[in-house]
Amino acid sequence: MTPVPPVRELPALEVGRAFPLPPLVDAVLPNGLRVVAARAPSVPMVELWMRVPLPEAAEGPALAQVLADTLFADAEGADDLLGRAGATLGAGVDGGQLSVSASMTAAAFPEVLDLVAGALTGAAHPDRACEHAVRRLTAQLGPLRAQPRILAQDALRRHCYGPDVPPLLPDEQTLAAVTADRVRQLHHQGMRPRGALVVLVGDLDPTAAVNHATTALSTWPPTATWPCASAGSSASAGSLASAGSLVSAQLSESAQPSASAGSLVSAQASESPQPSASPQPSAPARPSASARPSASAGSSASPHPLASPHPLASPQPLASPQPSPHPRPPDSAPPASSPGTAAPSALTPTLPLPPRRMRSAGVAVVGRPGAVQSQIMLVAPGLPRDDPGFAALSLANCVLGGFFSSRLTVAVREERGLAYRIDAVLDELLDEELVFLDADTRTDATEAAVRQIRDELLRLAERPPSAAETDAAREFFTGMTALGAASQAGLAGALMNLLQYGLSPDWLRTFPQRLAEVTLGEVARAAQEFYAPSRFSGVIVGDPSGLASQDFDLFARRQ
Repeated sequence: MTPVPPVRELPALEVGRAFPLPPLVDAVLPNGLRVVAARAPSVPMVELWMRVPLPEAAEGPALAQVLADTLFADAEGADDLLGRAGATLGAGVDGGQLSVSASMTAAAFPEVLDLVAGALTGAAHPDRACEHAVRRLTAQLGPLRAQPRILAQDALRRHCYGPDVPPLLPDEQTLAAVTADRVRQLHHQGMRPRGALVVLVGDLDPTAAVNHATTALSTWPPTATWPCASAGSSASAGSLASAGSLVSAQLSESAQPSASAGSLVSAQASESPQPSASPQPSAPARPSASARPSASAGSSASPHPLASPHPLASPQPLASPQPSPHPRPPDSAPPASSPGTAAPSALTPTLPLPPRRMRSAGVAVVGRPGAVQSQIMLVAPGLPRDDPGFAALSLANCVLGGFFSSRLTVAVREERGLAYRIDAVLDELLDEELVFLDADTRTDATEAAVRQIRDELLRLAERPPSAAETDAAREFFTGMTALGAASQAGLAGALMNLLQYGLSPDWLRTFPQRLAEVTLGEVARAAQEFYAPSRFSGVIVGDPSGLASQDFDLFARRQ
C-alpha cells in the first residue's frame, strides 16, 4: 500500500508587503536620451528595452515599419555576436515609436549595447533589405485584414472617434510608395534621442551601464529636423499612433513601450551612485498616448494596471521575422548624410491634430458574414493613471471584470455560458483613457451576453463592491504587481510602461500603498460614476444574418 504523503502546510500569504524596488539609476544623457538601469541579478542576463519617437511622414507607419525591419540589416558581425552571446535582438514599431528589445548574457551586454548604438547612429538601410521588407509587409496585409479582432478594432475606432480616424492597416499603395531613400531620411533626419528611453535590467552595475550608454551613444545628435511624436505633441503623436499601433501590434515581434523626457533622478541613491553622465534638467512631461504602452497580447494574463490586457491588442499578433543582422549587401547605399549621396526629398511634416475625445455613439453592429462568433467591444471614458481617483477606479474595475472571480466572469461566463472570454480593463485609445469591456460569444447568444453585461453594470451601481470583493481585488493587484516585476523582463516592461505614462519608477512601490488606503466609499463612487451603461459606446462584430433579429440598443437607453 502506497503511504499517503503528509499534507504540507503552505506559507501564509504576505498580503500588503511592499514591493522591493531594486537599486537603479535614472538619468538623462547630454543628448536627451533617458536611461534607466536597474540591478536585478536573479540570473546572469540583461534585458534592454528601448523606445525612440519617430516623426510623422506621408507614408505613415508603413515607412516606420520598414525602418524597423531594416535597422540591423547592415550590422556587420551581428550574427556572430548574437550567436556567441546567446542573445536575441529585434526592432518594431508601436504607436509611432521605434521599439528595440534585446536579451543577452551579462557578459555580452556591452557588445550588444554597442551593436544597438551603431545601428541607431549609422544604419544604412540597404536598398535590397528595404525592398524585401516592403514585399513581406504587403504580403501580410491580407491575412491581417481577415482577423476578426482587426476588423473589430478598426470599427471601434471609427465608430467612437469619427470616420477620419486613420485605418489600422496601411493599404498596398502606401507600402509600395516606401523607398530606401525615404527610410534613410526618416532615420537620419527624424530619429533622435531627445524624448527616447532606454531601460536596462539585469545582472549589471546601474552606474556603469549608464556610463557605457553615454559613451556608446555620444555621437547621436540630440535634435531632429521635425518634432518628434512624443516630445509633448500629444495630438500629432496621437494621429501617428492611431495608424502606427497597427503595425506594432500586428506586424512586429517586439512591441514594447516608449519614452519620455525627464530630469535626472536617482532612485535609492544611497545604493546607486550617480552616473558620470551630465544631467540635462528638463521638466518631466507626460508622454502622449503614442508614447505610452498599449499592452501586448503577451500580457493578457496580467491584470496589473500597467500591463492590463488591451482589448485592442491582437490575441495572435502576426510575427514579423526577427530582424536578421547580416553583412551589408553589395547594392546597399550609404546613409543619406554620407558625402556624395543625393539628398532625398524632405519628409512631409504633418500639422498637429486636435486631441480626440470619444463621442457617445451607442452600439453599432458591424457585419462579418459567416462569422461563427461575435466580438463585443464597449468603451467609456476613464481616468489617467496619475489621477487621485485611479486607485479606486482600478479596484472597481477589477471587481467588475479584472480577474477570474470578477462579477462579469462569474455571471456571463461561468453561470450562463454566454461568453468564451470577458474582460474589463483600463487602457488608452487615441490619447484618451478609457474603460474597456471586451467579450467573445456565440452568434445566437450575442444579445443575451450584451444584456447580461448591461445588467451587471447596473448592479455595480446598485450594489457597489463589498468589503470582501474590494479586499480580494486589492490583494490581487498587490500580488500581481510583485509577480509581474519578479523577472528581469517583467521588471523592464513595468519600468518602461511607468515612464511612458509619465510615472516614476517608485510607483511600483507606492501604488500598492495607495490601493491599501482606498475606502469602500471611494470604490462605490467610482463604480457609480464610471460604469453607468449610458456612458458606453462600442461595436458588435458578427454574422449579420445571425444578428439581424437581436436587439443591441440596450446601452443607448438612459437608465
